[in-house]
Amino acid sequence: MLEKHNRILYYLYMDIRVLKYFLAVAREGAITKAANILHVTQPTLSR
Repeated sequence: MLEKHNRILYYLYMDIRVLKYFLAVAREGAITKAANILHVTQPTLSR
């Protein structure tokens, strides 16, 4: 049961992270600017 719970939390975290990345790109208007603000590489955001 705990393993299933951990898996659900993992997927929820991943969805929130993707949404956070999307919003940063939309707000900044450019992937490069968003990557700098989020402290991630540009390819991470362009996937």
